[in-house]
Amino acid sequence: MAGAGFSFTTRYRGMSRVLMNKVAIESIGLNSINKEMKWEAIWDTGATSSVITKKVIQELNLKPVSVGKALTPQGEYYPYCYYIDLTLPNRVTVKNLLVMEGQPACCDILIGMDVISQGDFAVTNHNGKTTFSFRMPSMSEIDFINYNK
Repeated sequence: MAGAGFSFTTRYRGMSRVLMNKVAIESIGLNSINKEMKWEAIWDTGATSSVITKKVIQELNLKPVSVGKALTPQGEYYPYCYYIDLTLPNRVTVKNLLVMEGQPACCDILIGMDVISQGDFAVTNHNGKTTFSFRMPSMSEIDFINYNK
């Protein structure tokens, strides 16, 4: 059986259609010891890249490093891009993450496949309660078909 790596699990009291938790976001290079988990994050496997709001950009005084191209259900746009350090609930930091400015609903950061693909991600809904787990780095394949073989 594979080890836990650097893992976290988020549990809900019932079924959830949104996978949310709190993370820390910092300007790159701050090296803060006390990383306050104050930003609301939504995990979205349908998003290629992570997206932050104008509120985060303004509060952290982030400076754009480039312009990207984003494709959304509402159409195409060209947002400013920023580098951040993203600290996950397991206190693991994804350094120098290039994120786009956008307007994700009901959160401060939308975590996309640029982060999710760096580890193992699983969602269960056992007994009507949603649980999601994430670990970095990827440590083993999760295969529900060949689980006990």
